[in-house]
Amino acid sequence: MIEFIVGNIENFFLNFTFHDVLGLIVAFLIFILLLTITIMLKNTILKLLFFLITIGFLVASPFLVKDTIDSTLRAVDLNITSEKRLVFTDTLVISGSLTNKGLIDYSKCSIYTRVVPKDTNEYLKPIFLYIKPLYYSKDKLDISYLKMNETVDFKVAINNFTTKSNYESVVAGECF
Repeated sequence: MIEFIVGNIENFFLNFTFHDVLGLIVAFLIFILLLTITIMLKNTILKLLFFLITIGFLVASPFLVKDTIDSTLRAVDLNITSEKRLVFTDTLVISGSLTNKGLIDYSKCSIYTRVVPKDTNEYLKPIFLYIKPLYYSKDKLDISYLKMNETVDFKVAINNFTTKSNYESVVAGECF
């Protein structure tokens, strides 16, 4: 789990772009505006309320900026075309396609594959998916340039795949 969190933080800073910086500058300016409004208020209860909103915004803004940029500028569409468990080796091979649905062209992409138990409760599925998957794989795609609405195929092999229970594969992608 620690590797997953450290990997996400490292990935965020390694792939920092102009759009990320611009989004964080806008979030910082909104934070300054909220802080100024908080200082100018006369009512103590309103000051406290605006202060709590300001602190909440400060904590949430990096996540909101990243989510907004990922869903608009860096949007990708992933489809799993086949999922095959090899008979003579303990390997699961997942094939699919990644399509650039964003507003910019990409020069590098990563594919995240997680295998979780299939009969997981819908409320517990996000926990198993991100915190404790059966298997986790992060692979870099070999692309030189992916233009808008272009598609590239990928294959992910998960070695030492020994689970006998029902499982579900979840694939996500991120491009920069």
